[in-house]
Formats: sequence, C-alpha cells, structure tokens
Amino acid sequence: MNKIVCIGSGDCGHVYCKIAIADGRLSITGVEGPKKNGDARGGCGQIVPVSVSKFAAGWDAELLARFNDLWTRWHLNYMRPGCEHQRAAGWAERPIDPSKPLDTYGTHFVGFLSGLPESQLTPAWV
Repeated sequence: MNKIVCIGSGDCGHVYCKIAIADGRLSITGVEGPKKNGDARGGCGQIVPVSVSKFAAGWDAELLARFNDLWTRWHLNYMRPGCEHQRAAGWAERPIDPSKPLDTYGTHFVGFLSGLPESQLTPAWV
C-alpha cells in the first residue's frame, strides 16, 4: 500500500504524510509546508506527533490522535510487538493472545490506514 494524505494545515502550511506498507514494514514520513522545489517551510521526515490548527476534509482531532499513536507504535517495527530486547529473549514466540496467530500482530491497522482520506495533491517531496 502507498498513500499520500493531507491532514490539514498549521503555521508552516499544509501537512502531508506518505504511508507505505511493504514486506510487512510500515513506513510513514511527513512534511510541513512543502515547496515546489522539494524543500519545506517546516519539518520533514519523522514529524510525529503531527499537529495542525485546521483539519483537512475527513480529518478531526480523534482521527489524528489515532494516526499519531499508530505512527509512534508501529513505524518501522515490522508489525511485530515488543522491542529488540524482548524479541532477543524469544517473546515473539510467546503469543500475547493464544487465540491469535503470531503473524497477525500489527495487521489490525491496515484497514484504518486504507480508509484515511487520500490527498488530492502530491507534494514535490514524494
């Protein structure tokens, strides 16, 4: 999945995020106030938590809070629970919920991300 979203606007201009899921890896990057030459008026890259003063169509404070939480918890985590130390200790082989297969961790948010309003514009940085 590859998707560009415009969350809204803030002091530096419109805030865009690029969402990509490939080979079990979630990657999210963002830009505040992108310029046509690929530069930005604000931050770019890992701009989490995203903050805007005006929401784009389809976005609200609750949706943004959920997006920020998902970005913080799962970005580049290969959709697995725990940290490096827990995986080294074999925690990945111990299910949190025995009724669920181990390879389903992290996949619960794919539907959420797919349902986010897609941007009508693609900034130069993408």
